[in-house]
Amino acid sequence: MIYTISLNPALDYDVYLDSEITSNGINHAQNSSFRAAGKGITVSRMLKNLGLPSVCLGFAGGFAGKFISDELNRFGIHSNIIETAEATRINVKINANGTEHEITGVPPCINNDEYERFLSSLDVIKPDDYVFFSGSVSSGLPSNVYKIISQRLPKGVKTILDTRGNLLLENLDENFLVKPNLGELSEAFSAEIPNKPEPIAEYAGKLIKAGAKNVIVSMGSDGAVFINGIERIFISAHHGEVINTMGAGDSCAAGFVYAKINGMNDLQAFKTAVACGSATAFSTEVGSKESVERLLDINGVVCYNLR
Repeated sequence: MIYTISLNPALDYDVYLDSEITSNGINHAQNSSFRAAGKGITVSRMLKNLGLPSVCLGFAGGFAGKFISDELNRFGIHSNIIETAEATRINVKINANGTEHEITGVPPCINNDEYERFLSSLDVIKPDDYVFFSGSVSSGLPSNVYKIISQRLPKGVKTILDTRGNLLLENLDENFLVKPNLGELSEAFSAEIPNKPEPIAEYAGKLIKAGAKNVIVSMGSDGAVFINGIERIFISAHHGEVINTMGAGDSCAAGFVYAKINGMNDLQAFKTAVACGSATAFSTEVGSKESVERLLDINGVVCYNLR
């Protein structure tokens, strides 16, 4: 079974404008939508679209938390969400004539009772299961909470870590996959890493030396880099109209695990991961399996081994 953990989910309010945002005036939205968000939730949605079941674990509270739980039910995704006394945050995401802006909400504070109930919910996880550690952490939780969880899990569980900055380095624990984007990788190492495959692979190699088994670093419209103990590969980005990049990285991580579960080799899994990320970026929702397959059929991407 695959489990996704969202320790700081959100209700996202997506707003689309036909023009740039104007200050000190009224900006009229052309379209808007609400969606259950949080990196782990997006992973579960991508896996569902690809035909793999998963279980969402984590926290949610208030009317925003109820919306998330209702949406998971609507999508047919199983969950065991711990209800919190404080309300789940609300994020506002604005796409103004192709330019993206984001205002993140204030996370709730998780109390000790809620945290202990969450830890107890992990007891269902068995060896050979996959567990996604995705996104930021609500206040009240230790900064190395993903590592604490990882070390609590049975031996043999494959963990995927997708977070940023100090959270990334503090929570490394021989993860099956680590999936930062370039900004998150730069933040983790407090370095200005050039947006080029070779230096990115060099820093990704530090994560391999720290125990990660596989690393994917997404470079947005410039492609992605994959590295493990054997392979060092660059793939250029797919061409398409970018509608909303939120969730693209989560879809990428989901695609890699989906591919490996289905017996694909590293290169095939990397290509599938990139296609999943692009399919989501080219959609107002999480990318469909059909859109992923269409992108995989296109020969327009450049793929080569790095030194």
